[in-house]
Amino acid sequence: MITDKARDEITDLYLEPKVDRLKATAREQVKEDFCIPHCGTIPSGEFCSDAEEVYRSVVSILLKFSRGVN
Repeated sequence: MITDKARDEITDLYLEPKVDRLKATAREQVKEDFCIPHCGTIPSGEFCSDAEEVYRSVVSILLKFSRGVN
């Protein structure tokens, strides 16, 4: 029988590559749809606090959508 801990570890290993891809997609969307219109530039490093908040929201939306599809 698989323990809850083992099941959670398997789930994390399965989702990690997907989450990494979704985060990359979200980062590009925030750069294009938030940073360029609001700041006029693409950040070379970290997001400002406003863009970071938008980034977290986009990641959350993409994860919820992805779970609904799969």
